[in-house]
Amino acid sequence: CSTMQQRYKEREEGKKISLSDEKMSQLIDLGFVFGVRKPLNVGSQKKVSWEERYGELLEFKEEHGHVIVPQNSGPLGTWVKGEP
Repeated sequence: CSTMQQRYKEREEGKKISLSDEKMSQLIDLGFVFGVRKPLNVGSQKKVSWEERYGELLEFKEEHGHVIVPQNSGPLGTWVKGEP
């Protein structure tokens, strides 16, 4: 289970990753800061599309004025820390 941060690092190292340039640009444009962290082990949860979580992140930014989602704040926090 790779995290978005790990995917970013892999991308910077020239490796092929599943996080597209377009999706990464969308996150960066929103103010998302990538940093490498330990992978998050998550049990079986309903799989939500990247677009749905991105939409939730947009709503979070609208409400809070930033994209620093607390990692223990539920599914969005889990997604920001690392996609399950």
